[in-house]
Amino acid sequence: MKFKIKKNICIVILFILVFQVILPIILGTNGQVLATETNSDRTEVKIEESWDISECGDESVIAKFTKKDRTLTISGTGKMKDWSHNATEDWHDTQYANFIEKIVINEGVTNISNNAFDNCIRLESITIPNTITSIGKYAFSNCISIETVEIPDSVIEIGDNVFDNCSKIKEINISAKVESIGESIGTYCNNLQAINVDPNNKNYSSDEGVFFDKERTILKQYPRNKSDVEDYIIPNTVTTIGERAFFYNDRLKNIIIPDTVTIIEEYAFYKCENLSDIVIPNSVTKIESEAFSYCKGLISIDIPDSVTRLGYGVFNDCRRLKNIKLSKNLEYVGSRILAYCDSLINVDIPEDIAKIQENAFVATNINHLLTEEEMSNGSIEIPEILKRTKTMEDILFAGTGIETENCSFSATEDKIMLDMDKIREGNLAKIKITSGLLKGMTYTIQKIVWDMSANEDESVIATLSDDGTLTISGQGKMKNYRSVDNIADLCGSAYLINKCIIQEGVTNIGNYTFYGCGMQSIEIAESVTSIGNYAFWCAGITNIEISKNVISIGEKAFVPCRSLEDINVDSENKNYTSENGVLFNKTKTILIQYPSKKLDNVYQIPETVVEIGEYAFFECDKLNFVNIPDSVTTMGESAFYVCHNLQHVRLSESLKELEPRVFGGCRSLIEVVIPDNITLINVWAFTGCNSLIAAVIPSSVVVITASFDNDSKLTIYCKEGSKAQSYAIEENIAYSTKAPDILFEPVGNGIKVTAIDEGAGIRKMKYMWTESTEQPLEAQIQQECENGKIIQFDEREEGYLWVYVEDRIGNKKITRSEKIQKDTLIPNIEITYNTKKLTNQNVIVTITADEEVQNIEGWNLSSDKKTLTKEYTENTTETIIVKDIVGNETQANIEISNIDKTAPTVNVSYSTKDLTKENVTVTLRANEEIQEVEGWTLSQDKKILTKEYRENAQETITIKDLAGNEKQANIKIDNIDDLREMLNIAKKYNIPITILGNGSNVLVLDGGIKGFVLNIRINKIEMINYNKKDIYATIGAGIKMSMLGHLLLRNEITGFEELAGIPGTIGGAIRMNAGAHGKEIKDIVKSVKCMDYEGNIKEFQNDEMRFEYRRSMLKEEKYIVLEAIFELQKGIESEIKAKMDEYANFRKERQPIEYASAGSTFKRGKDFITAQLIDQAGLKGLKVGDAEVSTKHAGFIINKGNATAKDILTLIEKVKEEVQKKFGKDIELEVEIIGEN
Repeated sequence: MKFKIKKNICIVILFILVFQVILPIILGTNGQVLATETNSDRTEVKIEESWDISECGDESVIAKFTKKDRTLTISGTGKMKDWSHNATEDWHDTQYANFIEKIVINEGVTNISNNAFDNCIRLESITIPNTITSIGKYAFSNCISIETVEIPDSVIEIGDNVFDNCSKIKEINISAKVESIGESIGTYCNNLQAINVDPNNKNYSSDEGVFFDKERTILKQYPRNKSDVEDYIIPNTVTTIGERAFFYNDRLKNIIIPDTVTIIEEYAFYKCENLSDIVIPNSVTKIESEAFSYCKGLISIDIPDSVTRLGYGVFNDCRRLKNIKLSKNLEYVGSRILAYCDSLINVDIPEDIAKIQENAFVATNINHLLTEEEMSNGSIEIPEILKRTKTMEDILFAGTGIETENCSFSATEDKIMLDMDKIREGNLAKIKITSGLLKGMTYTIQKIVWDMSANEDESVIATLSDDGTLTISGQGKMKNYRSVDNIADLCGSAYLINKCIIQEGVTNIGNYTFYGCGMQSIEIAESVTSIGNYAFWCAGITNIEISKNVISIGEKAFVPCRSLEDINVDSENKNYTSENGVLFNKTKTILIQYPSKKLDNVYQIPETVVEIGEYAFFECDKLNFVNIPDSVTTMGESAFYVCHNLQHVRLSESLKELEPRVFGGCRSLIEVVIPDNITLINVWAFTGCNSLIAAVIPSSVVVITASFDNDSKLTIYCKEGSKAQSYAIEENIAYSTKAPDILFEPVGNGIKVTAIDEGAGIRKMKYMWTESTEQPLEAQIQQECENGKIIQFDEREEGYLWVYVEDRIGNKKITRSEKIQKDTLIPNIEITYNTKKLTNQNVIVTITADEEVQNIEGWNLSSDKKTLTKEYTENTTETIIVKDIVGNETQANIEISNIDKTAPTVNVSYSTKDLTKENVTVTLRANEEIQEVEGWTLSQDKKILTKEYRENAQETITIKDLAGNEKQANIKIDNIDDLREMLNIAKKYNIPITILGNGSNVLVLDGGIKGFVLNIRINKIEMINYNKKDIYATIGAGIKMSMLGHLLLRNEITGFEELAGIPGTIGGAIRMNAGAHGKEIKDIVKSVKCMDYEGNIKEFQNDEMRFEYRRSMLKEEKYIVLEAIFELQKGIESEIKAKMDEYANFRKERQPIEYASAGSTFKRGKDFITAQLIDQAGLKGLKVGDAEVSTKHAGFIINKGNATAKDILTLIEKVKEEVQKKFGKDIELEVEIIGEN
């Protein structure tokens, strides 16, 4: 149940008619209770507003703004009218635009006009119908809160800059039907990751989110936040890089331009600050205005001779650019092409350039100096390039740091006369130009030395070396400079300095000492005790270490060090300290300097700080938010000047004044709330804050002096009659003095209270419940609450909620809800399970209620808030408390007992494991009921499966229990006797029989084997612990020796390690008494079970086997080995493995196992080692065909390719003859020869 609004219609109508003046009540729809306004000045609040926005008189398009849901609805038939950029009429008035969160355009409206929703800064969603065919230019400009815009397929035309500065949009999708798109669809979209075009579009295309024309000859836009790569290769179909194609892209570092490109349009790579490497191919003919402006990562660039035009400011403000070579075919060079490139060292200007516009090299630090010969003559020929410029003085001296009054000159038609003495005073004669005044401009440093001593009786000398290191040495103080004075010393060569070392003995750093220097590092001796004003006006320095001996730091000593990341103070310094790279006085009451390049986005100023120094946060571009604690009473002039990305700042409540330019140039600052104690906002405090939309100014402020720009985005929120209001009127700035509205929305046994303000923000909200409609006094309303909070009903069964609200400028209002009553009914619920059958899957339980319920931890609540679901992984019984939204509760008893995820255990048994002529019955016994298996018989209790096998088999059976859990049973039957049958057939038909195991010590003659070849594959393995130590292992004849070795290792059984590397089967090893490493098979055999050729089985004990060196009684008597019992012992796995590894390595090193062979060819002699005699006879490597005596072990004859048995036998005979001939020894074969020639 919910709160219920008592609606006796007759009584309500009577109240409206009779008591409308006394008790105005506005009844909302859909259960919404609208505010009754009881603020003291009785200001009327417009809940709704509408406008006729039809373009033509015969059409009707109406816009309606509803304040309670902050929605703008546009309905009708026809076109919307156009608005100008930054318009203020209709909903563009900030009292509406600043509150629009949703826009709904209904069917029938056919366009979204120019600037339609410009500056709707809180717009989050828009519904566009399929009747819209065009979207005008700047339609969504500055809609900084919207994340997605679904463009319907009906749209065929999209204007210029439609999504300009929509900073949250990540993706723009263009349908197949769009025919035309204006320039720069997504400029300033900081988060844009992709522009996707339907493949069927006839005019445009995209590739991995990059926007092109259809043929991909024009690259129109690369999304600014496309973050998957740092490098980009422009497709070789592109001929034009479009206007603003890579505008403001600070992610890409390298871009490869193909040699198909001929034009680079205006602003193409504007402010690509991390772009460090780009090659312009010699296909390019035009580079238009500011194409690479503000590309601060560029260091060197060559303009190919194909280029004939460079537009205005092409490389303007490329601060790190050092070298540039211009095309010799240039026909036009725009003004300011290299303006403010203050690292520039070398410009190669061809002689025959037709025209260079004014200020091309302004503020570049290029010193257009003279050669030694020209210095001595005191005059110089004027190059043709100078004669074609408007002012020789601009070309000669602009940006050099040389003031013309310091080196006076006069000009004739062909010569410039200069005062050589004044130039020599500044050591400029020490610079040598290699190729004339303006041609080339490469130069070498012969030597630069400055006397920087402050006093005549002291000596401080600065020396600049060829590698750019400036060394300051000597004893005493450096002199102080004014910024102008410094030109005579370091400033003239500032761009050459990349490192500075101040040696011991120097006691200070003077005022402006490093003014304009581009050095990147400095080492300061501990003898330095003071740092002067503006000492480090350096662009490149990243880190400064301040020693314990520094006792004074001058004003703005580190302003503007634009690359500075850390200022670190020695912990023993008595006057200064640092924290996380920020400079403070020792007690941390004064924040002196926050490094400009520090990477943190958010900064909390310590609560010890009382004062923030002048320019303390100058150009801190990374900062987004700063919290200034209430301990701060003073902020110096320009404290946060040009912090370009600062969006939010919380000001101290203890501040009294805001100094000039304190937040000047903070172009991303969105809102500022001035604390109550501030009385003065000084000149230019917020000028240049282009994104500022709200300034909350209290009545305490009595002086405002040109503090804000007259910007249509800005609204000043203030009290009626305040200084802020009169200032806004005088400066034509939008303002609001309206008090907030209150909306009441019943939510269960509570009511949601929402304060809707004009933008000033809510400072305080309080509430109380009463049974009367009589308004309480402000002092009586004491219970605090938050905006948007649900306030629960108190112990009363019915009553009124009164809310006091005060915004941040002091506007107040007391408002009450309609009468409400308590809900006490519990929800009705139904519990269902996705299955109640036995299952090995999770069970999903669903609780369905007849009203909205609260979420329960661990459960999922549906969107309509009436259904709870949970997935259970195991059986459980629990009770769940289900509450409706007012807190009435009921119990849901959950019982799950049908989940079974445990696989059954299965035991496999056989009717016999002995050799038998009968069928073998296999029995599978499970520990629980199981499902039927095809071909098997299931017992009545459903726990046993049986099957009768008529022949040997090996298979895997999958057993499933009733829940579906699986267990595999491996069936292996190899004891059904088909051997006797084969023997009987051979006997009956007089067929020869050959028993063959692994064939590892057998040489088969080239004619093959006549008759049956039987391979005994009895793979039986059984182990019995005879006692705690000894093991009896019954091993089938078909088991390989190597396999048995690994099996025994896993079971920690020892005694077999020496034999594990023999490449044969158990049957073959017993027949020939195989051995290795001093151990033979006879050493472990207890007994052997055999079958004679008549089919009779007999078991022989060890002594009956008549084991000898490489033979047993089986070589003379016709028996087939079936199995053997070995006597082994329990061991330790690590020790067994160590032995096996040792023997395996020995075999690998000593025997030719990499080649095919029949094992050891020759037996060891009784009194000699056969392999040694073969080696001593020089027979290693002896070959017949591909048969060869192994060079690794002479006892082996190996097959190195396609050797025949005949080749091997011939080689064997040669070896035997040579050994007999040289040593008189007969050698015997260990390999067994079988088969026919």
